[in-house]
Amino acid sequence: MEHMEAKISIVMPVHNAVDYLSQSITAIKDQSFSDWELICIDDGSSDGSREVLLSYAGLDQRIKVLCNDEPRGAGWSRNRGIAESNGNYVMFCDADDWYDPNACAEMLKAIERRKADMVQCYAIIEPEFDNSPPCDIRWFNPPVKWYGLLRRPHRGINSLCWEKIIRRDFIMRNNIRFPETAKHEDEVFCAECAIAARKTSILPKPLYHYRLRGGSLMHTERPDECLIWRHNIKTLKDWAMENGFSERRTVRKYIKKWEAQC
Repeated sequence: MEHMEAKISIVMPVHNAVDYLSQSITAIKDQSFSDWELICIDDGSSDGSREVLLSYAGLDQRIKVLCNDEPRGAGWSRNRGIAESNGNYVMFCDADDWYDPNACAEMLKAIERRKADMVQCYAIIEPEFDNSPPCDIRWFNPPVKWYGLLRRPHRGINSLCWEKIIRRDFIMRNNIRFPETAKHEDEVFCAECAIAARKTSILPKPLYHYRLRGGSLMHTERPDECLIWRHNIKTLKDWAMENGFSERRTVRKYIKKWEAQC
């Protein structure tokens, strides 16, 4: 089935998320803004997720399903989705989360009105269980005065790709991609965006619903954490050198912060 060009490309990596896909995809289908394409990348699921995705794609030509021959990780899958996208803008949604009904409309309005390369909204944390681990909401929803790593010009921008809308031509022009690590791939992608961006902006509206799961990768410590950070530092350095950003002060700030994780 032919897929038409869309204003917004939504990239969704999927791995064994059959229990959540219906809510996630339905929330996108019910958006008040309809000029979108949803690119779902099934990352070697074994629980029936692929069949669910294909059934939705059969009913809506705006939904495209790509299938990895084996599990390759969220970073690799998102990169594949970006490469296959044709929208003017790119957004991300994890398979177990969901959008507010006006997420696409509000994000599009903000990035076009503010003439930014990237806009970040707020998120609502949805604990799956009452005993879910605590999460610092400021990391998801920074107050305007909270500047995180960067005071200016990107005050409040965090390292979570799914709170953002980004110009696709900006991503492609600056060769911005996710590393193929098992964790912290968002850190590198969002760092590259912040380093390369001419202008970013915060939209203080809660438009993304983040499902907090007790066993999620984000909240699981890994014995090879330091190796991942070192890999990401090298990835950022290589990207900055290849694309002419190595002398930027922001690059040194990210590297200094990440080196402290080792």
